[in-house]
Formats: sequence, structure tokens, C-alpha cells
Amino acid sequence: MNTTRAIERYDQAQQAIETGRFEEAFRLCQEALRSREFEPGIYFQMGVALMKLLRFDDSLVAFDAALKLDPRDSNIHNNMGIVLHRLGRPLDAANHYRQAIIMKPDHASARIGLAAVLCDMGQFMHAAEECRIAINIAPEKFQAHHNLGDALRGLGTLQPALEAYMRAQELAPENTLVRSKIESLAEAMRS
Repeated sequence: MNTTRAIERYDQAQQAIETGRFEEAFRLCQEALRSREFEPGIYFQMGVALMKLLRFDDSLVAFDAALKLDPRDSNIHNNMGIVLHRLGRPLDAANHYRQAIIMKPDHASARIGLAAVLCDMGQFMHAAEECRIAINIAPEKFQAHHNLGDALRGLGTLQPALEAYMRAQELAPENTLVRSKIESLAEAMRS
């Protein structure tokens, strides 16, 4: 495949990811890789497509290949964190989120992901800190407020947790998980 065709496949794969056509994006990435051009970006897109298809082991391989070619890319580290968390490897996930934050301190998504991992590990104080930083960076991020609620609930500070969940619900009123957390926390506070 010539370079021009590889670039076309790369662009088409990016558009396929943006429009939710992940199988097609994966196929286009495979075609583009045959040219050996744009490898970090192609591997990254392939990893995203595989992650969206819930093929986490395969996604990890693609992100790892991208990381070997571009070890300073904060987005690759962030996505490695997401996949590793999904694969039940919280320490590895936390390390990749931290790498993303070192490279890009205002990487709100990496801070939100790190907070989720820290909550899972019972490190609620540190999780709350990461959420607050993420909220300062990107106050519109639903997941930052949701994770803050989880961290504060883990710390036993129920009223601030309820407030964080309510802010999350304002940002994503259709989210049933946060709605159920609000109801359950309100019931616990009444008891």
C-alpha cells in the first residue's frame, strides 16, 4: 500500500471511530499498518476501536505498540489506564494514569480515571483530591463529579457526597446509576 492510501485509511479510521463504526475502524487500521506509515497513530486508533468493541486484551496490545513508538504520549498512557482498569489491573492502571498526568498535568480524563482506580483501592482521600483537580480543569465532566461523590461517600462525608452526585446528575440527567446513588444516599442519611 502506498503512503497516500495509508493516509486515506488513517483518516477514514478516525472518522469511523468518531461515528461509532468501530469494526470498520479496526479493519481500516489494519490496512493502514501494511504501509508502515503513521504507526503510533494507527496503533492508537486501533486500540480505541478495540476498546470500544470491549476487546480489552487486544486493545492493550495495540496501545502497547503505540506506546513503544511514542512513549511520551499522554493519551496513550490514559487509554492504557482505562484498559488496564477494565482488565482488573488497578496498580498498572494507576501507573499509566500517573504517567499521563506527569506529561500533561491538566489531563482531566487521566485524573478522573486515576480517581476511579483509587476509589476501587479504598484510597478515597487521594481519589477526592484527583476529582477536585479534574473539576477545576474541566467542571463540565460528569464523571469527575460522580467519582467525587464515590470518594466522599467512601470517606463517610455523606452530605458533600450527595452534593457531588447531584451536580453529576445536573450534568447527565439521563444517568440512572447516579440517580440510584442519590436515592440510596438520601435514604441512608434519613436513617
